[in-house]
Amino acid sequence: MAIPKYHEFMKPVLDLLKDNQVHKRVDMYKVLAMQFQLTEDELEEWLPSGKQLVYTTE
Repeated sequence: MAIPKYHEFMKPVLDLLKDNQVHKRVDMYKVLAMQFQLTEDELEEWLPSGKQLVYTTE
């Protein structure tokens, strides 16, 4: 599966937040990466600028 577009993250993020608990951003990134079944290659993909990852779990 390819890395989802920005708007495709909205519903999953809201689903994670609907329990009204405090969630760390980094924990949410990891959960979403698992939900979207991102591969190691996708998680290591850099933007064309080479300055940051397309998707980060940090």
